[in-house]
Amino acid sequence: MDKIMHELKYALRLLLKRRAFSAIVIITLALGIGANTAIFTVVDAALLRGLPYKDPERLMQVWENMPQEKTHQREASYPDFIDWKTNNHTFESMAGFGQTGLILNGPDSSDMIAGARVSAEFFQMLGVEAVLGRMMAAGDDQPGAERVVVLTYGAWERRFGSDRNLVGTSITLSGNAYTVAGVLPASFHFSLLGDAELFVPLNPDAEIRGRRFMHFVRVVGRLKDGATIQQAQSDMNVVGANIAQADPNGHANVTLKLVSLRDQIVGNVRPILLVLLVAVAFVLLIACANVANLFLVRSASRQKEMAVRIALGASRGQLARQLLIESLMLSVIGGLLGLGLTHWGVGVLVNAIPEMQLARMPYLRSIGLNENILAYTAIISFLSGVIFALVPIFQANKADLHATLKEGGRSSGSAVRSRLRNGLVAIEIALTLVLMIGVGLLLKSTFRLLNVDPGFDSRNLLTARVALIGPGYARESQRAAFQQQLIERVQSLPGVSSAATVGKLPLGGGGDTGTPIIDGRASDAKRTGPEANVRTVSANYFGTMGLPLVMGRIFSAQDTLDAPRALVVNQAFVRTFFPNQNAVGHELSFVWNSNPRTIVGIVGDENVNTLDAAITPVIYFPYTQDPEQDLNLVVRTTQEPLSLANAVRGEIRSLDRALPVFGMTSMSKLIEDSPSTFTRRYPAILVAVFAGVAMLLAAIGLYGVVSYSVAQRTQELGVRIALGAQRRDIFRLVLGQELTVTIVGVVIGLAGSFALTRFLSNLLFEVSPNDPVIIAAVVVLMILVALSACYIPTRRAANVDPLVALRYE
Repeated sequence: MDKIMHELKYALRLLLKRRAFSAIVIITLALGIGANTAIFTVVDAALLRGLPYKDPERLMQVWENMPQEKTHQREASYPDFIDWKTNNHTFESMAGFGQTGLILNGPDSSDMIAGARVSAEFFQMLGVEAVLGRMMAAGDDQPGAERVVVLTYGAWERRFGSDRNLVGTSITLSGNAYTVAGVLPASFHFSLLGDAELFVPLNPDAEIRGRRFMHFVRVVGRLKDGATIQQAQSDMNVVGANIAQADPNGHANVTLKLVSLRDQIVGNVRPILLVLLVAVAFVLLIACANVANLFLVRSASRQKEMAVRIALGASRGQLARQLLIESLMLSVIGGLLGLGLTHWGVGVLVNAIPEMQLARMPYLRSIGLNENILAYTAIISFLSGVIFALVPIFQANKADLHATLKEGGRSSGSAVRSRLRNGLVAIEIALTLVLMIGVGLLLKSTFRLLNVDPGFDSRNLLTARVALIGPGYARESQRAAFQQQLIERVQSLPGVSSAATVGKLPLGGGGDTGTPIIDGRASDAKRTGPEANVRTVSANYFGTMGLPLVMGRIFSAQDTLDAPRALVVNQAFVRTFFPNQNAVGHELSFVWNSNPRTIVGIVGDENVNTLDAAITPVIYFPYTQDPEQDLNLVVRTTQEPLSLANAVRGEIRSLDRALPVFGMTSMSKLIEDSPSTFTRRYPAILVAVFAGVAMLLAAIGLYGVVSYSVAQRTQELGVRIALGAQRRDIFRLVLGQELTVTIVGVVIGLAGSFALTRFLSNLLFEVSPNDPVIIAAVVVLMILVALSACYIPTRRAANVDPLVALRYE
């Protein structure tokens, strides 16, 4: 123990003596370790830390699966949910849930609140207990039950001032009185419900309780103790088959699919986080290679010191231990500093996530240090210290004692050191090349996605959502009159060229769907054919969005509540349901509404789902005949859209101050923050940052190696020049040798990229993992960076003065 303490003190004195060297090593390691710990902190929160529920490994989400229609996760209808819950034998309990928006009505104003509808057993199944009042109880979700609401802890604090007397009192939600039953614990969050602030019972009316074709219930269940997912899947296969036998029209080719709740919550972000973890690991390895090169250069100057210590009786094992202690001391200090940078780094990572995506990952909002993160930091700090200590230890063990003492340590082992330095630089170049190719693929994928034509012009388009809640909008005529006044007022604003409304914005996914019954034909009523999205729009929606009229007409003022029902469809609808036919004039009806409606026009296609999804059939209903309570305002502007946000909000307030207005943003921003864009843009930006750091480190490493090599070969180069070598010959000699190192690194990197970039496939859009253009561009860039890093020291070598060089000792 005394020996180790002595070696620790000796190592500390050496590091303090060489402050510049120590500072460079510590800062390099702190950045590498800090970046790794920051990413791991997010990985720990998303992938490693257990879900905050009782026995979370027993929680499963149940979906309907229709492989023939390429639909693998469809919600259940309410009757399906009841049958699943009642007839299975492997689930201890099962609950239904779904997102909803509710209006919190106040005396002077109303606010839109993200909420959820859940069945009575939802919280009990998750193992959550109230901190105030009670959770939902059996019967709360049955017809005729009293309306109750459960608040999140945050909503109770922010909106009700932490009033402990609130339980048992009544609040008004969307015009209805609800009794506050209880308050959830502060730690509770359910990612699949986003930022839901309150929970009300899933209690549909009698009509919806009997509709098997209305799929809106998401289902999660808790397996019985000892039951496996394989047993549960077999059990639910039987349940699904029985439903299909009882309802062959609605459930033909429909099976049931179980997914663990953890996979459901983090499945989409797992590949992103793993890519980022690999990227920062590469950065840390490059940093270690750079530090190892620094130690290698330093060990050359300490060769005589090591030889003297061996001559005085020290073993090579003791020297190796001393070098390892010095390395570990630096890596520990770098790790502690990196841990300090982690808090800042995590903040940057989380703040870069759009709010609409962060709502789906609330576990990222409460990230903090824990034993996993501390252990991870300790491990990578230790491994880093060992990695870059191996090179000087290897060099010390290979040193020739007699040659070193005889030559003063100047040149002994120089060839070995040269090969080691060049090998480390080649590794840096290889790792950097893999990162850069990954960045190129992700950036090209994001560029391709953002340049997908959605079918409408997203520029200069302002959007806002308005909920028509209250007694003044109970009748259809009242809602239709408000919508018309709103459009007229907004269109009169300076800077507005047109305005319209739509029930659900394009590229938002979801929305109502249905299989149309064409011209009343019974064969079309099986409800197992292709579905179409349904959108309710104002007459000028198509002009505002830039959707061209292909055939027939669009809606007009004549399409009133008393007029014959009219529909407009898109071209994808015609291709699907009327191939090689004229769809105008045909009648459509639906299982949920048997009244026939006539197709009066066909418009161009717009993407109502996501940019990376195919165009789907769409049926447009006129708002004047089917006025909804929820409407989205779309405003085409002649200036920056958000500059008109206050003016548009003011017009809405002037019509009704109590109406909540939310989601005011530009269509371009919605597209940028959408899930399909986020899953590609977010990792592309972060990996680009890491790759930039890696390239800088590789360039610095290459520059350092060439500079040191030139300094060590000054005499040789002087002799060559004295014997008649031209300066361009020296330039080509030195540059050629370092270019060889670069080429070796590039070849290794290419082999690595072919093996690793295939893991990016799920994040790429219309880009091959082995895209030749990206690979060629990155290789050229890497060679240019290497040549730039080598240029100054190579030029210095070509300008060596032979008289000075020959006097060099």
